[in-house]
Amino acid sequence: RDERYTDPQSLLDDGVVKLANMAEPEQSYTCKVIDLAKAQPEIYKKILSYSLYDVVTLVDRNRSRKRNYRIVEIKEFPANPLLNTVSLSSIAAKLTGKLTTINNRITELNTQQLHDRTKVNEIKQDLDTTVLHVSESWASSVNESLFTQTAEGLFLEVNKVVGTNRWSTLLQQSAEDVRIAWNNISEYIKFENAQLNIYNISDKKLMSLNQHGQDFYYNDNEVGSVGTSSYLHDDNKRGLSFDLNSNSAYMTWAYMSSDDAEAFTMKLTYTAQKLSDDYEKDQLHTGCDLNLHNNYLRKAVLSDWKFEGGSISGTFKGYYVTSFKSDGTASSWKEFSLTFKNGILQKATW
Repeated sequence: RDERYTDPQSLLDDGVVKLANMAEPEQSYTCKVIDLAKAQPEIYKKILSYSLYDVVTLVDRNRSRKRNYRIVEIKEFPANPLLNTVSLSSIAAKLTGKLTTINNRITELNTQQLHDRTKVNEIKQDLDTTVLHVSESWASSVNESLFTQTAEGLFLEVNKVVGTNRWSTLLQQSAEDVRIAWNNISEYIKFENAQLNIYNISDKKLMSLNQHGQDFYYNDNEVGSVGTSSYLHDDNKRGLSFDLNSNSAYMTWAYMSSDDAEAFTMKLTYTAQKLSDDYEKDQLHTGCDLNLHNNYLRKAVLSDWKFEGGSISGTFKGYYVTSFKSDGTASSWKEFSLTFKNGILQKATW
């Protein structure tokens, strides 16, 4: 019974194909097999090995015909492979009969347990989809799992509802990717193109883990990455790199100063773009003291430099002796000038 058809001709065409398949007689054989592939694998394994569901062609010389059969059962004797047997069938066993039996048993089970809670254990099947559903509910709580199989892929979902709270996980597998989701599918992990990607509920990529490292995204635009790299002028010199893309504004190491703080406090920040008057572009900013542990600060140009406890700014003028008389008194002298800013000598003349 299939009620999906709206076009009579389509129903007729599909019915003719199904009748043609059903008209084939079902035949089966059990054959003794001398399994040379296992008895002498070094010689025959590549050419005479067989497995379940392989197709075997039987030739009937008396009736002058040949027909394909499928291996549906294998009996093996590990101690003596020469005693192995195989069962061949012209039509593989259908799943519908087994499903009907299972459904009947489940119905009996549900009848016995319908007292204080509802239990559902069912299998549904049509031409395109097979669904396995297990559920147990009582009061305001529900536990259930749902497995769906189609030609497009496999879908496994597990849910738990307690009052207004809901937890759920989802596993989807298709020919292109594998997807794992949780918490009402607000975010999910997707294995695709030999990498692991994380998306949000709007299907926008958040992060990617691949052979190069870890890439980070915001609104589907790549912000930067962390991974291994090599020095541009020497490929043998390898290292760990933190890379910021050209369209990104900054990268930072930050600290949550307290549990109730509104945001993280930036402690070491590189600004590719200007963030504010305090954060000019193309500078490395610190939000804490920088302790060099008695190491040198090399090749630095000091600008607006200050010292703890204050410093002197101003110009000091005076004279110094350039020659003396024989009695030790000065005979000539010259003026000098020293200009300081924040304790640093800025200018000197003499």
